[in-house]
Amino acid sequence: MADDESAIKLADVLPAIDRKDRDWWDKLKPAQKDKFPAWLYMRYAASIQGNPDFARYYLMAVNETVNKRFNAVKGHPKLQYMLMTAASPGMGTQRHGWIPPAKRGKADKKSRLLSKLYPDAKDDELEVLCLINDDKDLIQEMEDRGWTQKDIKAAMKGNDE
Repeated sequence: MADDESAIKLADVLPAIDRKDRDWWDKLKPAQKDKFPAWLYMRYAASIQGNPDFARYYLMAVNETVNKRFNAVKGHPKLQYMLMTAASPGMGTQRHGWIPPAKRGKADKKSRLLSKLYPDAKDDELEVLCLINDDKDLIQEMEDRGWTQKDIKAAMKGNDE
């Protein structure tokens, strides 16, 4: 794959997104622009490792800036790339991880609870929230929303129906 002139390495695109390098796109070869896998890069751009608050920021910023309108700008890879750079806070290069797509029909207690906390969230958004939030985060969110300890306990056991 290294010989494929249309391949773009993650090690090249993700730091460019983090730096808000808007000129990076124009330096790509035509073959690279034609085969730019925006969806793949968006999944990586949305997830960083390290500070949980910063990770939440990246997830929410990429979701708001890129993911919500992704199909509306399908066929415009330069615009998709530019939106990814807009989501970055421009605070240095981050270590990005992969966010796997949601598996349909496998709702566990955490995803059920998150769907109750965020009723307007899409399945893929709930899957990402499941990945980045642990039980302490969920308990804190419920406390912040004014849930009683009894309701929190029931929800954490999966009896929140």
